[in-house]
Amino acid sequence: MKRTFDLVGAALLSVLTLPIVVVLALVSAMAFRAWPFFVQERIGRGGSSFRFIKIRSLPTSTPRYADKFALDGHTGSRWGTLLRHTHLDELPQLWLVVAGRMSLVGPRPEMAAVAAAFDPAFVAARTSVRPGCTGPWQVSTSYDKLIGQDTRFDLLYLDEASLRLDLRVLWWTVAQLLGHQAISYERLCLTVGDPVMVLVGGRLVDLRASSGASSGIGTRVGPHLSLIDARHGHAAGTALD
Repeated sequence: MKRTFDLVGAALLSVLTLPIVVVLALVSAMAFRAWPFFVQERIGRGGSSFRFIKIRSLPTSTPRYADKFALDGHTGSRWGTLLRHTHLDELPQLWLVVAGRMSLVGPRPEMAAVAAAFDPAFVAARTSVRPGCTGPWQVSTSYDKLIGQDTRFDLLYLDEASLRLDLRVLWWTVAQLLGHQAISYERLCLTVGDPVMVLVGGRLVDLRASSGASSGIGTRVGPHLSLIDARHGHAAGTALD
């Protein structure tokens, strides 16, 4: 079902966005005086590498394999900044979904050098499925970090993956492009129906029974369990398992 959804959705979006990609590619070619598509080896399903493609948003002098923090000094141009800010440089990845190398929703494909620093179990979990054009981590409040610095979003998605969750992530992606807030881990837990426990007045309360997600910062202390001190907005010192 997921592959059918990916294939139909990506094929339709590829056709609809093709004129946009052509225009963006032409502008990038002129802005950087180089081939407008940036191609890089990334780790895909089963640990195999594949050629990841984006519209060029940085000059050719930029290191090909560097994380987001290492690229801070390579701002490129206003055009490149606009592409990255709007994520329009990601549109060619729809072609990779059609080709079966990626999925519309899934873990972000990572460079081998960066993935080498991850816990092996985390790498195995992430590469058990096709990487995604978007995913819970990509629309999360932890997007300004490296993937390995907050593994909760990917792990919870992999445990609870479903077409319903994929549709919700796609909706969050569109909403964020329109200026809405990023998704917290507590919000994701509420979406999949996992318990998100908070201390309120000295007793534990499941946020699923409340009307909205917490905006506090949580810490995972058990399977899909986030314990938050709601009075002070920091992780509580009580373990439940």
